[in-house]
Amino acid sequence: MDRRRPRTSCRASAYECSPVNRIGDAFVRPHDVQILAEDDGSTIEALVKRVVHLGFEVRVELELAGDGAVAAQLTRHEAEQLELAEGDIVYVRPDSAPAADLAATA
Repeated sequence: MDRRRPRTSCRASAYECSPVNRIGDAFVRPHDVQILAEDDGSTIEALVKRVVHLGFEVRVELELAGDGAVAAQLTRHEAEQLELAEGDIVYVRPDSAPAADLAATA
């Protein structure tokens, strides 16, 4: 009998099925998604769908403008600074992507 756990375990929410997000042409893990309160020309607009506080970290589920769902992972301090709430409009980008590359896909 094989007692190994499956590599991916999908739950009811589409946000929990994949540990990798797609923002523009970049594939990004949730802790590499940068959330900004204002557009700086290198970001994509997103709607905050859900904010979940998990001890010292916060998971934010976002809906990109016409481009699907994204999950972001922030520290509690980062989330407090942004004052995130369901229904807020924020701006996202991959933490390590060159700004010019992302702006060209928006």
